Amino acid sequence: MTIKWIEMDGNAMANFHLALADEVLSSIEEKKTTKKIWDHLTKLYDATSLHNKIFLKRKLYTLRMPESTSVTEHLNTLNTLFSQLTSLSCKIEEQERVELLLQSLPDSYDQLIINLTNSNITSLVFDDVAAVVLQEENRRKNKEYRQVNLQQAEALTTMTMMRGRSTERGQSNSHKHGRSKSRSKKNLKCYNCGKKGHLKKDCWSLNKNSNPQGNTANTSDDGDALCCEALTTVEGIKYTCKSISTSAYEDGKNVHLVMELCWGGELFDRIIAKGSYSERQAASIFRQIVNVVHACHFMGVMHRDLKPANFLLVNKDENSPIKATDFGLSIFIEEGTMYRELVGSAYYVAPEVLNRRYGKEIDVWSAGVILYILLRGVPPFYGETDKEIFKAILEGNLDLKSHPWPSISEGAKDLIRKMLARCPKKRITSTEALDHPWMKEGSDASDKPINTAVLSRLKQFRIMNKLKKLALKVIAESLSSEEEIKGLKHMFKNIDTDRSGTITPDELRDGLARLGSKLTEPEIKQLMEAADVDSSGTIDYIEFITATMHRHRLEREENIVEAFKFFDKDNSGFITRDELSQAMMQYGMGDEATID
Repeated sequence: MTIKWIEMDGNAMANFHLALADEVLSSIEEKKTTKKIWDHLTKLYDATSLHNKIFLKRKLYTLRMPESTSVTEHLNTLNTLFSQLTSLSCKIEEQERVELLLQSLPDSYDQLIINLTNSNITSLVFDDVAAVVLQEENRRKNKEYRQVNLQQAEALTTMTMMRGRSTERGQSNSHKHGRSKSRSKKNLKCYNCGKKGHLKKDCWSLNKNSNPQGNTANTSDDGDALCCEALTTVEGIKYTCKSISTSAYEDGKNVHLVMELCWGGELFDRIIAKGSYSERQAASIFRQIVNVVHACHFMGVMHRDLKPANFLLVNKDENSPIKATDFGLSIFIEEGTMYRELVGSAYYVAPEVLNRRYGKEIDVWSAGVILYILLRGVPPFYGETDKEIFKAILEGNLDLKSHPWPSISEGAKDLIRKMLARCPKKRITSTEALDHPWMKEGSDASDKPINTAVLSRLKQFRIMNKLKKLALKVIAESLSSEEEIKGLKHMFKNIDTDRSGTITPDELRDGLARLGSKLTEPEIKQLMEAADVDSSGTIDYIEFITATMHRHRLEREENIVEAFKFFDKDNSGFITRDELSQAMMQYGMGDEATID
C-alpha cells in the first residue's frame, strides 16, 4: 500500500509534517508494530486530505475573475482547482462547474450571463460555456468593436466642442482626441455658412435678418445627452425624435443650438382637447411611441425617462407626427453593462430600476405604462407619494379586469401584459412590440370611442401633480416671513451666487457640491424638474422653499386652509373652474385645455 501525496496550502503542509514527526517519535517510544504505525499514518493522511478538500472548495467557491486577468488564465485556474479536487475524490459535476464559472465572471459579463441562462442551465456544458466566454473576450478586443466606441467618442467630442468652450483652445484637452493642441482662426468653420476663416458670431453680425424661429437651447446641458439626441436623428428614423437644427449661435461664453420647434404641444393635451378617441386611434398613437423606443435602441441609446410629457406634436394638424424630447437622462448602451443609477419618473419606472440593476428593457416598460394610461386613463401602479408608487410597482398587481378592460380588445391587453412583464428577460422587445398583431393596421382594435370615464380620469391624472405643486407653493409663499424658514432663506442666497433671485441648474450643482452632496447629473436634473413648478428652467425663492421645507410643516391643517382660500377667491367655500383657471394661469402652470 502506498500513500498518494496531495497538494496542500502552507499551513496544512506544516501541520502534517509536525504531526508526522510526532507520530514517528511516539511509535518508537511505545514500540508499536509496523501495522499500528501504518494505521496511524493512514488516519493522519485522511484528516489532512479532508482539510485540503475544505481549503480548495473554499478557494473555488469564492473565486472571482479580476478585470485585469484574461479569460484563458481564469479558465486555467478553475481547471486546476477542479483537477485537484477530483484527485481528492471530490469531483465537481458538470452543472456545478458551469455555475461556478458564471458566478466568477466580473459584472461586465452580466448581459452574457443573462443570455446564457435564458435557457435551462442544466443543459449547459462547461467547455461550451467557456468557449462562449472566450469568444466574447475576443469580440471585445476586435477592431470593429473598438471602432464603434471610437465613433461614439468622436461624436461626443464633436458635440462637446459645440457646448460653448473656447474655440481657440491653446493648451486644452482637445489633443487627447487626436486634434491639434492649438487651432488658428483660419481653420475654424462657421456653423452658419459652412465657410472657413470666421466664427459664427461674425457671420451672424453681417446677416441679422436670417434668424430662424424656434426654441433656442443653451448648451449647458449634458454632452452625452446632446450626443444621444443628435445620433437619434439619422436618416431613416429622423421622424421619431426632436432633432437639432443646423443653426447654432455663439456668444462670448456659449454656443446656442436652435432646436426644432414642435408647435402642436404635448401629446396628452391634444388627446384631452379632442374630447374622445378610439382604441384604434390609441394604437396609431402608440405605434409612433414604440417607433421612438425602437429607433433609440437601434442606435444604441437608452432613453430612461419615457413619459407622456416627453412626446410632442410637430404641428397642430389632426394627423401631426409625434416626436420624442428630453434626452437629458439618456445614455449610450454599453453591451454587457448592467446599470444601477436610479432614474426616471415615478409612475413610469420599471421594477428593475428600483432594484438598481437594469438595461434597455426599462424603456419598453415605460412605453407599456403609457399604453395602459391611454386605454384606462390612470397609471397601472398608483400611489399618493413616490414611496407608495414604488411599493405598488414592486408588488406588481396589474389590473386588466376592472372597468373599462372588459370592453378593450384582447390584443391590447396581451400587449400590455408582455410590455409590463416583471422579468426583463421575459419582457417583449421594441421590435417584437411593433410586430404585435394589435399594432398592425386592421387589427382587432375597436373603432368605438373609449369610455368617457377614461378621458375624465386622464384629465384628472394630467392635472393632479400640477395642482398639488401649486398648492404647496401657495403655502410656502404664505410662510415666507416665519422664523422656521430663515435657514432655508440663507441657503437659497448661498446657492444663488449671481443674486438674480433664481437658481439655475449650474448654481444648484455647484451649491450642492459646496454642501458636500455627491449627486449625479441625472439626479440633479430630477431635482430641478421636481422643484421648478412653472417649468421656467430655474428655481425661484418660493419654489425652493416648497421643495426644501419639511412636508409635514407645509401640510399642517392651518396651512391647507390658507391654500384653499387662495383658490377660493369669492370665499364661497367652493373652488370654481374660473377660480382654478385664474390661479394656475397666474403661476404659468396651464392653459384652458389643461384646466378643462
